[in-house]
Amino acid sequence: MKRSEAKAKAIHGAMSFGELRNLIRASRGRGGMSRVNPAFTLEQALDIYERAIADRVDGETPPGLRHDVYRPGRMRRTRDGLIVQNILRDCG
Repeated sequence: MKRSEAKAKAIHGAMSFGELRNLIRASRGRGGMSRVNPAFTLEQALDIYERAIADRVDGETPPGLRHDVYRPGRMRRTRDGLIVQNILRDCG
């Protein structure tokens, strides 16, 4: 998936953690390198993603944005939003 499409889906909370786990499972065995970080194989990146969302509930939808405490009136992307974007880029 393209970076802009993945970013938009991550910000708007389009997928739950359960759907992301299914996407990761479906991507196993494809081989190749990660699109997010070509220094890692896709299998290594999928292991990292699984560990990142391991303690989350399947039905939970991660928030993509939160208020920026350093710049009033602005929004900042959340850690969960970045994880979702990376999963979508590698698996989507």
